Amino acid sequence: VEKQSMQETRENTFIFFTDGSVIPEKGEGAAATSMGETIAVPIYPSTLISSVETELIGIILAVYLYIKSKRDKPYMSRLAIFSNNQTVIRKIHNPPFDESNQYLVLFVKNLIELNQLESTAINLYWSPSHEKIDLQEKADKAAKEIMKHSLNNGLELYHNLNSIHSKIKEHFNIAWLQLPMSRQHYLMTPVKDIWNSLKKLE
Repeated sequence: VEKQSMQETRENTFIFFTDGSVIPEKGEGAAATSMGETIAVPIYPSTLISSVETELIGIILAVYLYIKSKRDKPYMSRLAIFSNNQTVIRKIHNPPFDESNQYLVLFVKNLIELNQLESTAINLYWSPSHEKIDLQEKADKAAKEIMKHSLNNGLELYHNLNSIHSKIKEHFNIAWLQLPMSRQHYLMTPVKDIWNSLKKLE
C-alpha cells in the first residue's frame, strides 16, 4: 500500500482512504479521509445495511471530496481510493446482478465512469487492515465515531437511483449542519456540484 501510495503521490494524485463500519446494536457509519480532510456520515436504517454498503458509501464520499478538492487544484486529474474491503473492489469491477445491494455497486461504478469520461484517472486499491496505514486507521475511527448519531440523523438507503439522489442530499445536509460532533471533529461540506453529474445516471 505504501508503495502504491508513494507512486500516486509522485503523479500528483488525490489520495483517499475509505472505510465503512457496522456494529450491531450500536450503528453504522462511512468515512473518507485524505491528508487534509476527513468526511463521515451516519447511516440508517440499521436493519437493512451491510458492511458492503457502508464501504460503498465511503467510496462515494471519496469521489465527492475529489470533485470538491479539484476546484482548487485543476491540474490534478488523478484519484486513488484505498479501501480495506477487497470484496467491494471486486464488486465494482464486476457488478453483481443477484444481490440486494447491486444498485449501490452500479451507482458507484457509474459515478467512477462518469468522472473518467471527464479525463479523470481513477484507481481503486486494496488496503489490508493489518498493515495499519495511518490514513486507513483515521477513516476507520471516523466511521465508528459518526455512527453514534445514526438513530437521529444520517444517510437512509433507498434501492433505486431516483430516490437515492434526493435522500442522500437531504440527509447529508441534515447530518452536516446539525451534528455538533461532526462540525467539531470533521470538515463537513454540503453536497453541491456533484448532483449535476449524478442526474446523468437517471
